[in-house]
Amino acid sequence: MPRRKRRESSTGIYHVMARGNNQKWIFKDEQDKGKLYSIIKEVKEEHPFKMYAYCIMNNHYHLMVKEEEHQLNDFIKVINQRYAAYYNKNRHIIGHVFQDRYKSQPVEDNVYFLGLLRYIHLNPVEAGIVQDPYQYKWCSYKEYFYETPLLVDSNFVKNNICYDRDNFRKNFIALHRGDDENIYLDIEESVDNRKEKIAERIFTNFEGVNEKSVKSLKEMTSMSYREIARYGKISLNKVMKLLNS
Repeated sequence: MPRRKRRESSTGIYHVMARGNNQKWIFKDEQDKGKLYSIIKEVKEEHPFKMYAYCIMNNHYHLMVKEEEHQLNDFIKVINQRYAAYYNKNRHIIGHVFQDRYKSQPVEDNVYFLGLLRYIHLNPVEAGIVQDPYQYKWCSYKEYFYETPLLVDSNFVKNNICYDRDNFRKNFIALHRGDDENIYLDIEESVDNRKEKIAERIFTNFEGVNEKSVKSLKEMTSMSYREIARYGKISLNKVMKLLNS
């Protein structure tokens, strides 16, 4: 079966996610995470692109990048190939390191951009690794407070997203205390967990599982009928009746 063509972004900005084959912890320790970081830095110099956010977890990574001189596939492919070569050599093994190809999703507007920026930075918080994203070494959150960021291109955010540069630190921290109803690219477990939290919040806001809450959940998240039934603890038939009423 031919591979589905990737959705192209009109802005050139993408959310990229790649995970270990068979859910393996391919970034198990500091050495592994540091190696991926170094490879990304090297490739960014060789194949110029803009980096707006990154987070390296134990079994997957997230990037928010913008194509410049090269197309997305040109530099992401190099990053994954170099890391796979390191990983296999370091462990004296052969075989696939990443699960299939990387996944990507276009970022088309500033609202989605900000939500994604927050989502990527809060990955280690949601996973229970740290309480504050500033405490996590392998995400770009803290770089936004550096005078000279190491990997991220922070001026785009400072100039075009958070307009009040004098209060940037305060606004940036406040941004990461918010939330939204978008479902972002992630490993299956994280997506399921996020969907459940969103469903709980909407059901609470509308005082239970009813016509308004179910329709709102469908419109805001595009969840399937079966997912709404599961999170709402109601029958599939009940979901269909509420949505069609």
